[in-house]
Amino acid sequence: MSPRTSKPATKQSKDKKPIINYGAEPFLMLCTNIVSKIGIPGFLVISFVSYLFAFTSSNQKTEIVDKWILFKNNNYNQELTILVVIFAIVLYSIEAYAFYRIRKLDQDEIARLSEFKRLYQEQQLGVKLSNSSKPKN
Repeated sequence: MSPRTSKPATKQSKDKKPIINYGAEPFLMLCTNIVSKIGIPGFLVISFVSYLFAFTSSNQKTEIVDKWILFKNNNYNQELTILVVIFAIVLYSIEAYAFYRIRKLDQDEIARLSEFKRLYQEQQLGVKLSNSSKPKN
C-alpha cells in the first residue's frame, strides 16, 4: 500500500452533495469541546438551560425559576436543595483536582525534558554544564 498523498474524499451522493453525519459522534465531540472550554459545571448549566428552552412551556419555565432559583415556594424540599448544592461542589472539586493533576504532570514533564536536554548537551560538548543558582526569597 502506498501512503495517501491527498486528502480523503468525502462521501457524496449521486448529485454531488456531501453527506452529513448526524450520528452520536459529532454530538459527543461538541460536548467534549464545551467541557474542555468551560468545564463540567458550566456544561451542566448549559445543558439544563438548553433543555428548559427546548422542552418546557412558558408556565413550566416560570415555575422552575420560581421554585429552584428564587425559592418563592415555601414548601420546597430543603434536603433536595442541599443535595444539589453538594453535587455542584463535588463536581467543581473534581474539576479543580483534575486541573491540579494536569498542571503537576506538565511541571514534571518540563523538569524531565530539561534534565534530558542538559545531559544531552553535556554529552555532546564533553563539558559539565552548571546551572544558575535559585534566587533567595
